[in-house]
Amino acid sequence: MIQGRNIELVPGKRIVQAWRAANREEGKYSVVRYELKENGSETLVVLEHSGYPEGTEEHLSAGWKENYWKRLENHF
Repeated sequence: MIQGRNIELVPGKRIVQAWRAANREEGKYSVVRYELKENGSETLVVLEHSGYPEGTEEHLSAGWKENYWKRLENHF
């Protein structure tokens, strides 16, 4: 359902990706940015998702929780 590519990789600091839903207009991407920050002995992941279609915030928020954060939490 999601197509994308890495547009910036800074080891241990940042990942920036261009994402496009398969049903979205060709050439239209949103940008997902992950910042990794030291937090004592842990790592804090700060997410910023921009450029997505207006009116999809609620759907995307639920998708992030179910498809990414919950699975990562279970993994770690």
